Amino acid sequence: MRDDVRALVDELAAAWNRGAWRSMAGLFEQDADYVTGAGILLRGRARIERYFSEAAAAAPSPPEPVSIDEVTVRKLAPEAASCLVRWSMERHGRAGRGGWFTLVLRREAGAWRIATLHNTDYSSATSFTDT
Repeated sequence: MRDDVRALVDELAAAWNRGAWRSMAGLFEQDADYVTGAGILLRGRARIERYFSEAAAAAPSPPEPVSIDEVTVRKLAPEAASCLVRWSMERHGRAGRGGWFTLVLRREAGAWRIATLHNTDYSSATSFTDT
């Protein structure tokens, strides 16, 4: 399970880095919820795809590549898991960004999909843990 969930997280980052918004949205359940780092609630796979496609088209430059720095997976049930993902971005000539994704995932027909993703975005943060 952990390897499958980690592969899904890596696929999510790879789709972001390619600007492949349809592929990224395809990792979500049809009725998924996504809360952006700015606190915008996106409901449904189609809305998730449309939001990121439109944002990318309006941006003056492509989004910065995201790196996955840490992944913690917890099994909630045989077909459900939660996942904390620490991510970071390098900004060209500016302070970097980073944050945490909290994901709730479900496995259906053998495939893991994201039911909920909540992004906590820490601009210019130097530490992400309390240890």
